[in-house]
Amino acid sequence: MSAASVVRWLAVVAASGVLAYPLALLGLPGPTLFAGLVAGLAAALSGRFALEIPPRLGHTAFAVVGVAIGQTVTVDVIKAVAADGLAVAVALVTTLVLSVAAGFVLSKATAIDRPTGAFGMIAGGASGVVVVSEEAGADASLVAIMQYLRVLVVIFSIPLVTGLVAAGTAGGARAGPPVAASHVLEGLLFCAVVAGVGAGVAALVGLQSSALLGPMLLAAAVAILWPGLVRPTPVLLQDVAFLVVGLQVGLRFSLARLRLAARSLPAIMVAILAVMGGCAAIGAGMAWWTGRPFFECYLATTPGGLNAVLAAAIQGDADVAYVTSVQVLRLFVMLLAAPVLGWWLKRRLPPPRGGPRRA
Repeated sequence: MSAASVVRWLAVVAASGVLAYPLALLGLPGPTLFAGLVAGLAAALSGRFALEIPPRLGHTAFAVVGVAIGQTVTVDVIKAVAADGLAVAVALVTTLVLSVAAGFVLSKATAIDRPTGAFGMIAGGASGVVVVSEEAGADASLVAIMQYLRVLVVIFSIPLVTGLVAAGTAGGARAGPPVAASHVLEGLLFCAVVAGVGAGVAALVGLQSSALLGPMLLAAAVAILWPGLVRPTPVLLQDVAFLVVGLQVGLRFSLARLRLAARSLPAIMVAILAVMGGCAAIGAGMAWWTGRPFFECYLATTPGGLNAVLAAAIQGDADVAYVTSVQVLRLFVMLLAAPVLGWWLKRRLPPPRGGPRRA
């Protein structure tokens, strides 16, 4: 690598770090991913930074993200929603159908193709969806923009909703005890073993998005069956992995994609608001079915912004464990469904009239 390339990489990484800090204060999930996306986008559009993430580094980052996500699916999560299992399952399936339908409508109203529209509208798991979207035939750059735009809208809307409906509508907060921090080296070792084994086995069996989903499934299995073996993935390692994913997506951006996103912005905003409204209706249905407070179910089904959701749950005296568990299960289900959705879109649906409309 030349000295000029080193300087360019340092500049892009430094810009990402500067941007990530205020995003973290804002409560945006995966702030380094979004910061890397923006910094990479700016570098790509400037025309002065001919940079590309090495494939091996990208796959390693995917695996780290998969381990971090898989660890969140624990026995406690399953127990928290077991009593309302059927209602939660219906809510998750309905949310997926709603997201895909919104993406299809968006693709009809704009020049965005159907896979990109569908993945861009998937409710929840923004960072994971971005990782699997490209392999499923979508434009990961546009997916990232739509996913994080939705997260921002959700984050800004939650305080308003909390002020309107939270007071006196929920039971006592019942958050679980904090998880004890493990030694950083143990976390690194656990992540390395699970990532390597999970990705290797998934690739051997031909699982789509194997670099992400293999480690995610193995980490979840360990967390459920042998929770004593789990060591949390170090936060710094997660941040670096998200940064790599964001840069990988952003550096592939082009002026044509930016123009397409700008032209489609009004329709994207309408689709986002429609998904948010649909998720609120799903929350109302869960409240009617389970007898839980509407505010609690609304937070459990809100499409993204987990940090803001948890803050609102605490402020509104909601069942934090329940809200968190439903959100975590939805993330897991959406990421498992994403490759199937991509296969269906590529194999079962005819191409749009006039051919593909990728930017």
